[in-house]
Amino acid sequence: MNNFLTNQGNYSQYTIQVAVDADANSSLTSIFNLCPERGTISPLDRSILKASIKYDKIFDAAERRAHNGAPVPYPYVSDATSLRSPDRLPDLPDLPADVLTNDSLIIVAFTLLSYNVKGRGGISAHLEHVYLIELAQETPILETPRKKRIISLVDNFDDE
Repeated sequence: MNNFLTNQGNYSQYTIQVAVDADANSSLTSIFNLCPERGTISPLDRSILKASIKYDKIFDAAERRAHNGAPVPYPYVSDATSLRSPDRLPDLPDLPADVLTNDSLIIVAFTLLSYNVKGRGGISAHLEHVYLIELAQETPILETPRKKRIISLVDNFDDE
């Protein structure tokens, strides 16, 4: 999972990119191929599924004005790490979107939409909800080695 749910102010949308396994890839490809209006644009690029939603689809005009232009974390992320029964989904605690890290295991609920604008058609994945199953520990990409200072004392003073 690659988390693009933070710092989305320039794009006015939330976007999440998820690595899918071969079975999910095959299933999604089959679904897309069944769509008569699939066009040329797809939310699936090899093994990466891209799902997004615009801010204005989540927040009304008054809420967006109250945000005063500041990026607001995606509100529909739930912590499902302790989930034991699927019928308890509505009772899951909320999780701030900026807590998600690369390589976390998540479930993404999305709706597929077919569109055609000015002769360009495609399918988009409309982000609905994100469920965190397992949070990965993020490892630093580049870590600067700690500096070591070696101090040695040498007694060259000769009393003779």
